[in-house]
Amino acid sequence: MKAISGATKNGFCGLRVSGEPIYFLRHNILDPWMEYERSLPRRFDFPLTAVCRYKTRDLASHNMSYLLELVRIHSHSITRTSFQEVDFRNFFLESVDNTFKRVLGESGTHAVFRFLENRYKLPKSSIGDKVDLFNEALDNLFELGRKFLQKEVLKTVCSKLGITYDLKNRRTRISRHKACSW
Repeated sequence: MKAISGATKNGFCGLRVSGEPIYFLRHNILDPWMEYERSLPRRFDFPLTAVCRYKTRDLASHNMSYLLELVRIHSHSITRTSFQEVDFRNFFLESVDNTFKRVLGESGTHAVFRFLENRYKLPKSSIGDKVDLFNEALDNLFELGRKFLQKEVLKTVCSKLGITYDLKNRRTRISRHKACSW
């Protein structure tokens, strides 16, 4: 707050900060970092802009579920090809819905959503809020097929973010085929 006050007194609109958690990634201590990220608000009530820089290939070498969590807890996503405000609930639900329709068809998708609501009290509209319960339900429903569906959902999420994720080789790259939106 002292830095923000100093910046505004010197005629600036506010303060901008940037961080890159490569230390946490290299030393495989992402859980404490993620706790810190979760403790911050999606938007600040004071003139501060924070940019958290992540290399998706570094995340891929750990656990891509961190990518989903980072998208969930941040208000915006910036890649070389897109800048977008992300409402994770809708963003994730659209990714799940699109993936299921592509893999299971319309009637299969409807049946899965009905099963989730009846068996797990997980209505379609709450999937983005309860990703862990959703994954548990997929595990019970599809067993071996769960990993395939989860990877397909992750591919859809990455595609919507402008990231190509090679699930076999656990590599990522920024998609070149999308036009820059800023």
